Amino acid sequence: MSRFVKQLMMNDLRRALGDADEFLFVDIERLTANESNELRLALRQKNIKLRVVKNTLARIVLTDMDVKGVDTYLRGPTAIAWGGNSIVELAREFTDWAKKNEKIRIKGGVLAKQAISSEEVVALSQMPTREELIGRVLGMLVGAATGVVALLEGAAGRVLGQLRTKAEEGGEG
Repeated sequence: MSRFVKQLMMNDLRRALGDADEFLFVDIERLTANESNELRLALRQKNIKLRVVKNTLARIVLTDMDVKGVDTYLRGPTAIAWGGNSIVELAREFTDWAKKNEKIRIKGGVLAKQAISSEEVVALSQMPTREELIGRVLGMLVGAATGVVALLEGAAGRVLGQLRTKAEEGGEG
């Protein structure tokens, strides 16, 4: 492959990755054409991109992007996956696919421009997404507000009852 073609490939990868700083390295080499198409279609529907890369060229591009510690993951057949709503969603998607099809192997990933192992990717997949965390916080806030209202209503009801009693006693006397 000529130097010019390699430069074109690296520029294309740089452009595709854009300013992404979270991605996964996966091995999908053993997938059949149908399995690969099924995976790519499912990923596309979730706005996740997948590109098989030449390791040497990917290493140069990632180094230029200040990504550290990826050399061990850029050995053998490698595809880079990025996109989706978050790294958690990306990790979940590939962890689920790897469970369904043992031909898919998660090699590792990058989080905040630092390399993470495949075990850390699996751990990420078990974390709640940003949306789930927001939902939990809102649930706690609504629950707390409901509790405060119930306490105030209970206390106000008791005070009102005592005032009525005093008013009735005062009216009789």
